[in-house]
Amino acid sequence: MSRIHTVKKKLEILIVDDEPENVEPLEACFKQSKIRFCTVNSLEEAAERLRRRTEIPYCTIILDNHFIDDSGVYPEGIVDGVDFANIVAGNRAVFTPVYLRFIDEHFGKKYKRVINAYADKPLIIFSGSAATERLNRPDLFTHRNIAIVTKMADNLRGSPCEEDIVDILGDYGIHFKPFDFKDYKVRNSLTDGVRDYA
Repeated sequence: MSRIHTVKKKLEILIVDDEPENVEPLEACFKQSKIRFCTVNSLEEAAERLRRRTEIPYCTIILDNHFIDDSGVYPEGIVDGVDFANIVAGNRAVFTPVYLRFIDEHFGKKYKRVINAYADKPLIIFSGSAATERLNRPDLFTHRNIAIVTKMADNLRGSPCEEDIVDILGDYGIHFKPFDFKDYKVRNSLTDGVRDYA
């Protein structure tokens, strides 16, 4: 299932997250700046969209790391968000048989077109677990296009984590109107775990 927000703008962002409330503030920020976005809840659907969008690619991909399966657990031995980012980046040095199977099943013959289309696009892992995973598998985070933003209430500066995403995209020339993430979260009861916002 996907949610598509459409405005008259060339830029479009792909968001991949199976918990909609986690990206709601980002979506509100994008809407305010009239930037198109599409939100999908699985890596399989994300792969399908990338496969169809090699001529006019998304300007960035924002990915959760872990996805819950139908039984409500995080399955082991499958591709997660960090893996997906490395697949899209074409970081062959870290490929495993699991990666190769995912590529074959979901990208097929269009895989080379996908990595060419996204060679210069930021791939942002927006996750509470990716920073810990980087300590265990630093090789998965060496590609220049892959960035991590820890999905939590506030970062070391005491500001909302979404502001880090806005900053990263600004470095790539994607700019947004000022947006008060703290105020949005308080007004929309998205303050679970938020420190000193109210």
